[in-house]
Amino acid sequence: MESKLFDIKWALADLSDQIGNVDSNTAGNKVAACFKPNIEVIHVIGEYGNILKKLTGHRKRVTCIRFHPQTDMVASTSEDTTVRLWAPDGGPDRRISYFRKPALWLDWSKDGNFLASCGEEGSVLVCDKGGNFVCDLRNAEGALRSVKWSPDSYFLAAASDNDAVYVWNIREQNALLLKHTAPVRTIDWDPSGRTIVSVSEDGKTGLWKADGWELTDFSAQADVVFGEFSKDGQYLALGDRQGNIYIYDSELRNIDTFNIGESSPTFAWKSGGELITGAPGGKLSYLAAKA
Repeated sequence: MESKLFDIKWALADLSDQIGNVDSNTAGNKVAACFKPNIEVIHVIGEYGNILKKLTGHRKRVTCIRFHPQTDMVASTSEDTTVRLWAPDGGPDRRISYFRKPALWLDWSKDGNFLASCGEEGSVLVCDKGGNFVCDLRNAEGALRSVKWSPDSYFLAAASDNDAVYVWNIREQNALLLKHTAPVRTIDWDPSGRTIVSVSEDGKTGLWKADGWELTDFSAQADVVFGEFSKDGQYLALGDRQGNIYIYDSELRNIDTFNIGESSPTFAWKSGGELITGAPGGKLSYLAAKA
């Protein structure tokens, strides 16, 4: 199924047989990808699809990777219970080991001063950009699969196996629950901070408005497994188990649908409105906006 909005700028098909997570740096000239079989490896890839370096050191599967918003430092979580900060110049990495169970996801605050990570023990760890402990938010039940800072860095939202999205006020460290009917897989804030998208294992996608946290009437496709807003907030992308990626505009109209040929894709928006997609078959693609 051909995309109406995007052309494939480059694609790599032989990196691994299961891409677990992808991210792009702020400048848009580097991509990081981690893989389920190659448990300890993170690839950093250049803007033309060339592999720049491999980051090794984790002892079990890498679960999430994120570039620092102002530098090319990469942060990663792993099933080995650690968070690592990888120096952009190739210097020694910093190992953070506050978790006792697998660490599953992480996110930088927009200003780059703080890093939040979460995992199977149901807590969110907040540290500064040097890896120094700041606080631990522990009043969640069940594993936390995803964590995201609000754009103003006042709130943290986390997706829980407890069929809920937890939203913490960082100053007061109290949590609000937004309920689904099954475990929540992933979440994202729109860049304005007014909306959260949440994807649940019940196959449903929720859009929550921050002014009262009401659930928006949104007829998303079924079997969605991943969702993310574009950096400018103009688009929302949802990926399903059949490998379809659905693009919605700011009015929540489905304006594009295409299939990447593999099930359950993961993807990341680049700052220029472009998409990096990865899937279990090992194909990594860079989709640029059509002229």
